[in-house]
Amino acid sequence: MAKRKKITPAKISNLIKKYLRNASLKSPYRQLVLDKAKVDAATHQCSDCGCYIYSGVSDKNYKELVSKHPKQCFKRGKIEVNHIEPVVEPNVGFVDWNTYVSRLFVEDDKMNALCKECHEKLTKEQNKKR
Repeated sequence: MAKRKKITPAKISNLIKKYLRNASLKSPYRQLVLDKAKVDAATHQCSDCGCYIYSGVSDKNYKELVSKHPKQCFKRGKIEVNHIEPVVEPNVGFVDWNTYVSRLFVEDDKMNALCKECHEKLTKEQNKKR
């Protein structure tokens, strides 16, 4: 018989956070943020650096887009939704579940659309403070 792995409180906490994060992806407010950043069917604009993010699969369409707007910044990838007020306060850390949930599920004016590079940069800065 296989030995059962011990489930620690930290593992349970991380699992709950994972499921809450996944549930937040279905938020209608998150979709509003994406809609506001949408330039056309496969292009969004980063609210930080202003670059256009092309999420389509067609190389031809991407090249046409870049050639039509040669002075604009273009990147390939997906746009990411960022919480303006971090879900977990960098200087304080995790407080309690009520705070976590209320900061995770926020209205669209408390989120913005960022390119992957801008979102990673911001997240790294916040993680350094933790």
